Amino acid sequence: MAALVEINQRRDDLLIENVAVAPRFQKLGYGRKMVAHAESLAAEARFEAVRLYTNAKFEDNVRLYSSLGYDVEREEAISDGVLVHMVKAI
Repeated sequence: MAALVEINQRRDDLLIENVAVAPRFQKLGYGRKMVAHAESLAAEARFEAVRLYTNAKFEDNVRLYSSLGYDVEREEAISDGVLVHMVKAI
């Protein structure tokens, strides 16, 4: 397996809970493809938004999601740092 995306269809949106890419497949666009797939499913289901979250320590993730059109919705203090909640209108 090269990559996966774990999603949760909620009442008003689709939540991306996890995007994982095997180390040897990283930096090849698989993460972007997984996010695009989730967005496609959200559009198909007629959701208005896709949400996701990541630890602020993973600055590359925040930059990637921002480059894909996600905005920071809020930040939440957690035991080992800050959780960044992000949203993209579909």
